[in-house]
Amino acid sequence: MAFNDQRFTRHTLAFNSGRVTVNGPAYENGPAIFSYASATDAIATVTAANYFADVVYDLAVGDVIIIEGSDANGMYYVDAVDRDAGTVSVASFGPVGSVGTANIQDGAVTAAKLASDAVTTAKILNANVTLAKLASGIAPSHIVKYAAQYTTAGGSASEAITVNGVAATDLVFVQVKNDGTNNRTVLQAAATLNTVTVTFSGDPGADLVLYYQVLRAAS
Repeated sequence: MAFNDQRFTRHTLAFNSGRVTVNGPAYENGPAIFSYASATDAIATVTAANYFADVVYDLAVGDVIIIEGSDANGMYYVDAVDRDAGTVSVASFGPVGSVGTANIQDGAVTAAKLASDAVTTAKILNANVTLAKLASGIAPSHIVKYAAQYTTAGGSASEAITVNGVAATDLVFVQVKNDGTNNRTVLQAAATLNTVTVTFSGDPGADLVLYYQVLRAAS
């Protein structure tokens, strides 16, 4: 269908609204406000380029048009006007500012609302994926905080390994990679502040190689 002038209404009557021409020069004032309704044309049709070409001399850039189409409604502004060419284009108002966490209702972001590739690494702020955001089925109870390969110095059945940052509440796991010339085994391992202490079945010598992992509670 085509533009229907009878469905087009100007609501702003003040002289200093829209485009005003006085003795030749043109002045842009506050935006004029219009409304338009169509029972037959969808909103996509009404907002397409040049739908409002018949009223090109009534409209100015920045004017507001409240549009009710056959399927939806919305508020638009005049994006471009070329009176010589007889063309008019409108655009939808966009949101002002950004959408923050506080602006989103709890439970409002569902899987159905996201495209399969909607969330990418670049869109996530550094350090913003927290334990609280993980589902209970994938949230870890502990994380590997420290891990390394270590070769013993020997001289005693108990050897203290300096690991800066280790806490006494951390969990330590040790595995022998090479039992060395003394063929020793690990009896126990424990964490204290900045230290992992490993007790062997005897002096391990200077060539026993082991792996250690230090786990820390995630919550």
